[in-house]
Amino acid sequence: MYENLDKNIEMVIHGLSKTLSCYFAKQNGVENINTFIESALQEGEKMKIFYKEKKSAKNIARIYLRYLDNGKYLPLLCVYDLEKNEIFHADLPQMIDLFALGEIQLNSKKVTIQPRKNIFTEGMKPITYELQKIDHV
Repeated sequence: MYENLDKNIEMVIHGLSKTLSCYFAKQNGVENINTFIESALQEGEKMKIFYKEKKSAKNIARIYLRYLDNGKYLPLLCVYDLEKNEIFHADLPQMIDLFALGEIQLNSKKVTIQPRKNIFTEGMKPITYELQKIDHV
């Protein structure tokens, strides 16, 4: 069934677009769905999807998701100042689920991502980065 997926990709995309538009789109959502599908086709694994954010008095931390062809997520952590200038970014480890991406803790010196609290994350350590300004080229 799936061996011919590459040959029938147009049909799959059309079916996906129709299904999302008919059953999941709210007002003006159809245009967003079409834009999203077009972006996915053009960008592939490089496409970033906003997942969550945390604001502090001086910074904003955002996690974006990239979905890889191997079925795993490759999250990207970006930290911005209040003027929306990127001051830090890091690729988080590849993961097959999003249990590791729970609460974001942010201060002026570091950002920590706590795993969600459930049975699957018992013993999982938080992900922590020291904030260092990046050089813009």
